Amino acid sequence: MSWPWDLGGWDNARITFHVIPDALQYEILLRGSGIAKDAFGECGKRSRICMASSKMLQCARDDGVLFLWGNNVTILTVINDAASDVVWLGSNGRATLGSIVGPSVDKKWLALGGWLLGITGTGPKIEAIKAHTHEFPKESAHPFEVLQFLKAAYEKFDIGETEEGLKRYCGSGFLIHKSGAIWDFDNSFCLTEVPRGAYWARGSGMDLAIGAAAGLKPYVSSTKELTRRALEITIAMDVDCPGEVLVQTFDREGVLSDPIT
Repeated sequence: MSWPWDLGGWDNARITFHVIPDALQYEILLRGSGIAKDAFGECGKRSRICMASSKMLQCARDDGVLFLWGNNVTILTVINDAASDVVWLGSNGRATLGSIVGPSVDKKWLALGGWLLGITGTGPKIEAIKAHTHEFPKESAHPFEVLQFLKAAYEKFDIGETEEGLKRYCGSGFLIHKSGAIWDFDNSFCLTEVPRGAYWARGSGMDLAIGAAAGLKPYVSSTKELTRRALEITIAMDVDCPGEVLVQTFDREGVLSDPIT
């Protein structure tokens, strides 16, 4: 689908959604020589990532076409349920591109070799990970080796930037082992273990989700229901967390479930 989109007075611009495997790719077609370069800077080859002016879009140039990945403005939540031998997961079903809400095809969780990766932030991160799954440390039980893998995959896609000497990867997330152990990581890949049974969140709706869960917990005995209701509140109250309420599990066999109604 496509429609006119305001790109600062460029009448010949249009935006088109293209669904590619497990990702949302936005394509902007700009007519006229030099428009793409003048507007967004020289992005180099298609796998090169750069910031797209004040609209904070991620772009890659390929023969005059800009491929844009939306700001993965999102909410991810986790809580280990030892009684059921699963980790309950919450997420919103869509991503944003500037002020535009994309179709319901956004994926934020990826299961690999006994681990589950929860990814927030901008850029084609899931694509970068999938392009290098053969290098994933499947036998490792330590999150440091998984982070090393993520760094290598991201850098091959030129994801991230250096700020005051520290490399930042434009987003945070979770590393979850099939044993039920959960680690939080920030945009510079600093690891923090999430205590067993604690509810935690990442993404732009993080504060709302944690606050909602803290208020609900004395009144909600089901971990599944706590995940769902805190997520409903976050999506309803945070304009940067659009989409459907998605509740899933990650079990002790390393299997990520489909969304649960």
